[in-house]
Amino acid sequence: MDYRFDCRKFNGYKPCSPYKLCENCSDYSPQGFRILIINLDALGDVLMTTALLPSIKAQHPQSTIRWITLPMAVPLLENNPFIDEIIPYSPETLSWLKYMDFDLVLSCDRDRKSTAIAMSVSAQEKRGFGLGPEGVIIPLNQEMEYAYRLGIDDTLKFRTNRQTGQQILSEGMGFSYQRHEYILELTDEERKAISHFREEKGMFGSIQALGINTGCSGKFRYKRLNEDQLHALIKKILARDSNNELRIFLLGGKTETDLNNRLIQQACDQRVIATPTDEGIRKGLLYIAACDACLTGDTFGLHAAIALKIPSIVFFTISCDVEIDLYDRGRMVLADVPCRPCWKPWCPDPICIDQVNLDELTDAAWSILRQLSVS
Repeated sequence: MDYRFDCRKFNGYKPCSPYKLCENCSDYSPQGFRILIINLDALGDVLMTTALLPSIKAQHPQSTIRWITLPMAVPLLENNPFIDEIIPYSPETLSWLKYMDFDLVLSCDRDRKSTAIAMSVSAQEKRGFGLGPEGVIIPLNQEMEYAYRLGIDDTLKFRTNRQTGQQILSEGMGFSYQRHEYILELTDEERKAISHFREEKGMFGSIQALGINTGCSGKFRYKRLNEDQLHALIKKILARDSNNELRIFLLGGKTETDLNNRLIQQACDQRVIATPTDEGIRKGLLYIAACDACLTGDTFGLHAAIALKIPSIVFFTISCDVEIDLYDRGRMVLADVPCRPCWKPWCPDPICIDQVNLDELTDAAWSILRQLSVS
């Protein structure tokens, strides 16, 4: 029998379609250059890493790209035309990955779990971050030295660096930086669901929707406005809606459910609408996509808006604004404090939150909405 073990469609346990055999098959598609991307990290980082895919494919057009990530991040990669297989991370996954051979491994995360995978799989070449025998993270290739240095040199990261995260990753992995966009593809059914949701909420004619993302990672709580600030911000934004042409969609995950409900009650205004927070990450993307613009901190919600090409108004407190590329769609508002950025998960005096200018956020939001209404 002439089996095509290197065919993308061949799996060895069932035919690729009913009654189909390898002999004389006209659909043979060789795997070509085999690539493994290891990216288990934060959800926003997973989305940002998708901007690397066009560069990979340009350099290796005849290739098969597999991507291992945490199960919760899998929905972010679904329907992506550049990825041949999404591998959910698990102990079982690791048990069979070590028997596979790759031509290139791209290890994107700076943690032991991801770097241990990079060191354990077989590959002709490995780039990115690895794990040394001393148990510390190490750079696997010379090009990754700059990204590696950023992690251990605060002056370089907080004061000197002027490269975006996409550029740092692309050049660190040995690719020419082309400012590619994130790759997030919605299905036709999902686009229909977005249209249906907007219609259901009365989004007709000149009415616009501004999404306000109220959540952030529990690890970095200073990336979010507090409840009083959110309430005041909503009032300021609605006060300028003299023609009743704005709707505010409150966005977030399960942890923001109670907060968003309280904001609805405090606002006591039918223009403020809570979107579902318990339908999973893929459905959550659709509520962001239903917005004309999105106001958010530097969180997963921001990266989702960037990936969906939704103009964003983003405020920065502890994180590095220079590492974010809004692709000329949006405005940045920086907390006016000398100690930012710092990336501290805890601070005895988090003055950066108090110094986020709500009037500046309101101005930026309405400026973008007006631009959209005349475009």
